[in-house]
Amino acid sequence: MRTDKGKEVNLSGKAQNGFAWDARMMANVKLPWQLSFQATGRYSSAHKEAQGSHQGGWSVDLGLRKIIGDWSISLNCRDLFDSRKWRNTTIGPDYEQTSERWRGGRTFRITVKYSFGNMKAKCNKLNAVDEPAEAGGYGEDM
Repeated sequence: MRTDKGKEVNLSGKAQNGFAWDARMMANVKLPWQLSFQATGRYSSAHKEAQGSHQGGWSVDLGLRKIIGDWSISLNCRDLFDSRKWRNTTIGPDYEQTSERWRGGRTFRITVKYSFGNMKAKCNKLNAVDEPAEAGGYGEDM
């Protein structure tokens, strides 16, 4: 093959055989006092690409939530160990380029949420209060 400058380039270089895999694990734990905890871990192995390679990487996210009536308060940490960084190497006929990129780093977020209009909860409360006296169910007007 010839480049746009007329240089002859041999395309039968080293074989780029490889194996890649990804994993994601999540754990949800309900704690006392209406607290819940969630942890998510991700791993991506290094792998070969058509013109180079991609370095593997990993990250861990955590979250804690407290429910107080119709309110919920959440504390989240994204990329706990500040490890979401990637390195790619691209190889061409006359060059080799390495690039790195990363997400914004470790971040914390507090979220306060108020739930209103939850019809499912209201229906459950109504059914508990308005249960019929007879075992046969509700009357004909229902």
